[in-house]
Amino acid sequence: MKNLNLKQISENIFSLFEFAGIQKTQIANILGVSNRQITRINRKKTSFSVSSINIACAFFDISIDELNQEKLNIMHDIRDKLLIRHKNNLEYYHILTTRPSITYAIKHILLHNTTFIEQGFTAGDIRKLFLEKGLDYDSKYISTAMARNSTLVDVIGSKTVRGKTVNIYGPLKDKSQE
Repeated sequence: MKNLNLKQISENIFSLFEFAGIQKTQIANILGVSNRQITRINRKKTSFSVSSINIACAFFDISIDELNQEKLNIMHDIRDKLLIRHKNNLEYYHILTTRPSITYAIKHILLHNTTFIEQGFTAGDIRKLFLEKGLDYDSKYISTAMARNSTLVDVIGSKTVRGKTVNIYGPLKDKSQE
């Protein structure tokens, strides 16, 4: 095995958790460390211990050699795969069934939906998509989140629904390619 790059391993562990929609306090619980330690690792003031790296490898079913790679290929549906993998581990399963942040839902569900990419959705359509994935966010919260995530999504039009004008959201287009 080649030399371990603890900085790269730490970055990859955080990337895996981010793609899985697992938040800082939940990461600490899974790895058996304090929130403060997770913050210090995230700020690159220290690294994950060998024990924490081994737990992360087991949680994600990944080898340490893969974690050590500069380019780690993470599938956007990793959360769904982890749900299946950990269905008999109540501690992990509970974390994975807790509603993730709406930013996670936008990045890893909405922005991978072909219809959204090609045609756009209203907040109501986005809510239906999220509900299909077991994520319950109300339409007002979704509209607010769309505005807060303007680096990912944009208003691409509007239409009238039940007498009200509503925004149609789509992925943010690269302005340099227009």
